[in-house]
Amino acid sequence: MTKQSRSQKILNSLKHGLIRLIILTTALAIAGVIYQTAATESDQRKYPPPGVLVNVGGYKMHIYCVGEGGPTVILDSANMGAVSNWTWIQPEIAKATRVCAYDRADLGWSDLSPQANDTRQNAEALHTLLNNAGESGPFVLVGHSFGGLYVRMYAEMYPDDVIGMVFIEGTLPDGLNRLGKPDVMPNAPDAPMMDGTPFISRLGILRLVGFPATDPDLPEQQRNELQAYLSSTKLAESIRRQYHLFPTLLAQVRPLYEAGSLGDIPVAVVLGSEGDGGIPEWHDLFAGQAALSTNHIMVTVDGANHISLIDRQEHALQTSAVILKVIEAARSGQRLQ
Repeated sequence: MTKQSRSQKILNSLKHGLIRLIILTTALAIAGVIYQTAATESDQRKYPPPGVLVNVGGYKMHIYCVGEGGPTVILDSANMGAVSNWTWIQPEIAKATRVCAYDRADLGWSDLSPQANDTRQNAEALHTLLNNAGESGPFVLVGHSFGGLYVRMYAEMYPDDVIGMVFIEGTLPDGLNRLGKPDVMPNAPDAPMMDGTPFISRLGILRLVGFPATDPDLPEQQRNELQAYLSSTKLAESIRRQYHLFPTLLAQVRPLYEAGSLGDIPVAVVLGSEGDGGIPEWHDLFAGQAALSTNHIMVTVDGANHISLIDRQEHALQTSAVILKVIEAARSGQRLQ
């Protein structure tokens, strides 16, 4: 055999091997897409929304309301959170008044928004959602983590609707700056990885490895609901969007942190001793968050972390007690103590 024919044979073998690799990779990708699509459709059948889907102008948002009386409490979730995360708190508040948990656009059972869901866009969408769902104010707004940014903007844009607020370790506009860090979403990978997340999700890879996992402190039904949502390609797309929006969210809310800018409506800040409340550099920033109103309290839940303040029953009951204090103060016109 000549040297040329041996080289040609090697090239042909490499060519055939590459073709087989391409075919195998394509087949696996197609199988992954089929798996993700079928599993998502199955999840949608098994876990229908507990509330109602309401048209807010070309897309739908999910809202779940229980209880009677006023003021109505609006629960606004953390990043990647959903209505299911409020399973310990919502029934407690419903014993005293009407309470609505909702999914921001891109989250939970709500549709992906056709627009960037920044704090201003969300305030407009939430206002439309409440009107179209027949929920009337006045409202006590409760924001957990990222939800704190969204409720602050709502109170700015619709001040006549809001008579009380609770920040559950609400995201601080200047928190990262205080730590000497840029305004980049905490604990997130770099931009190329975030941008590739929806593609990876469409192949079923995130679902297959169970990432991200749900909190074992929640009841089984809510864990399953959240796992279905967290395994969806919609979630992957929403966190990609949120990653790029994050600096805008902080910039929009930062000017709204002047002391007394909420007047004297009752405002409570709930912290976990093992969560953001345990970061010394943020103590005065949380004090400033409370001081948005001249009528405020700060409460630290011993042993609680950022997530357990709403996901773990023992800590969620203490968070609920603070919300109930704000409700009573809003009703009576008395000052928080």
